[in-house]
Amino acid sequence: MDIIYTLEDIPPKILSNRSIITYWNSIFLAGPTPRDAETKSWRPEAIKILEDINFDGTIFYPEFNPEKKVIFDDEVEMYEWEHKALNECSVIVFWVPRNLEKMPALTTNIECGRFFHLPKSIYGRPNDSPKNNYLDWYYKKCRKGKPYNNLKDLFVFAVDISKKFLKGMIENNLQGECR
Repeated sequence: MDIIYTLEDIPPKILSNRSIITYWNSIFLAGPTPRDAETKSWRPEAIKILEDINFDGTIFYPEFNPEKKVIFDDEVEMYEWEHKALNECSVIVFWVPRNLEKMPALTTNIECGRFFHLPKSIYGRPNDSPKNNYLDWYYKKCRKGKPYNNLKDLFVFAVDISKKFLKGMIENNLQGECR
């Protein structure tokens, strides 16, 4: 499993030396990011689950690599990285353990509105996560099915979708009425 952290290079994938393709068998870990050092991120748990289920693709991890010191002074560069990774990945996993003070998920709300209609996006949140009623409703409207409330189940499904993309077989029955 390869992990590409925020602002790390996303090298192009080349097919037959002529066309750039999406990162097949890849997952973007979308959701709120801690805004302070004391708040624990949910993403390390997601990586552990993906390791346990033997995911062998690429992870787009929208946080800075904890093993490297990253200095940046242009938020736009970070936005551009996320924009590119969201569009390049084969699956977007939205996990929204919203905490209104520490992880309000404001950018996540916008990303959900932008991507929920795509078959490559799936969504979940803990049952006790506040202010997700609209996301729940919109996800059900855009997609068939309800949000996941268990991180492991969410990622097992994500790996299954990623494999379908890898085989070029995305199922149309995953879409609802949003387009």
